[in-house]
Amino acid sequence: MQRDYFMNQFVNNYTEKGFGIIRGVDTSSIVNSVQEFLACNDLSNIHKKVGRDEINEVRLSLSKSLSTSEVREKILTLVEEQMISLIGPEIAVQKNINVTFHIPQIDNNITPLHSDVLCGNSPYEVVVWIPLCETKKTQSMYLFDRETTFEILSSFNKLKCRRKVLEEFKDRKHYLELNVGDILIFSPTLIHGSSINSEDISRISLNLRFKSLHSPFHLKKLNDYFVEIRKLPQTIMAEEYESRL
Repeated sequence: MQRDYFMNQFVNNYTEKGFGIIRGVDTSSIVNSVQEFLACNDLSNIHKKVGRDEINEVRLSLSKSLSTSEVREKILTLVEEQMISLIGPEIAVQKNINVTFHIPQIDNNITPLHSDVLCGNSPYEVVVWIPLCETKKTQSMYLFDRETTFEILSSFNKLKCRRKVLEEFKDRKHYLELNVGDILIFSPTLIHGSSINSEDISRISLNLRFKSLHSPFHLKKLNDYFVEIRKLPQTIMAEEYESRL
């Protein structure tokens, strides 16, 4: 009963704001594997371990290492109740897990404000964002809630450039303060991004997308960008039936 109450709270908050946070999730196996891969116990100090000119190569190598069916399955099990409530039980998952290193004081280490939908993703997806160290202020990412996102989209024609948009809506920019074990789940329609990291610590985070097998894929297709991860027995039987006719 209590579980249903908290799930209803999560879904209501997600529906209202476009995002929700689940707390106290056991992400230790993922964190430990990344620590081992990077030979770094304190991931918030990765900038002391890896040189600036090596960061992108290391990031891509880590992404490749994590992009396995086992890790995708592990992440889904952490958020499966939320995914079923948001998109249903038949699920596709992004094939490659994205890894972000947000290093202090690097001008070209930012993600300009954007929404995934404006970059070719389907609005039917859900984004799962997992911090591997504590996140705060400019070391974290920011996002705007649903209502502010609609206002920003309406203002683009008037304001013309991202800098003016950020200035106009700066008081409504929400930097995420999360601990290890917290997971952010948000709509790909939300405007979000990152600023120059003015803190003295780094952020390493993972993100990947889930969606219903039966909702539109847009530019990023099944068996290319996405792979199946959950399918019900009748769907399996129906596909077998059609393939044998």
